[in-house]
Amino acid sequence: MSERKTGYIELAGQKHPIRLTLRAVKELNAKFGDLSKLGEKLSNSADMDTLLDTLNETLKILMKAGRCYESILGTDLPPKLPCDPIDVLDTDAAKAVGAVLAAMRGDTEREVETVPKNAEATRDDQAPRGSTTTASVPE
Repeated sequence: MSERKTGYIELAGQKHPIRLTLRAVKELNAKFGDLSKLGEKLSNSADMDTLLDTLNETLKILMKAGRCYESILGTDLPPKLPCDPIDVLDTDAAKAVGAVLAAMRGDTEREVETVPKNAEATRDDQAPRGSTTTASVPE
């Protein structure tokens, strides 16, 4: 199973990595309030100008994070864009919004193991338990 959660968006015939990292979350939260508000703006915006501005800013942040992550792995990357992403984005913004939302979801499956709150479960002779998160990303 691959642990990589990098998505790609095609701009000007080149595939650019996009990735939701902690830095990207911080920047997106600062710009949009929180990720749920960002998701609403991308999914439910009736105003095309707002949608395109939101999409452009989100892509810039996710592309920066994706480029950073993939460069550390030694992935061959296309040249940086000399302009904003929406300057070279095809008129079908729905594909780009879908790619952004998929990157934000990370296409993760989560398995969480919990410890009961009763006294028997917290005896000193039992090892503490935690949670496990696994991710599967279609290649």
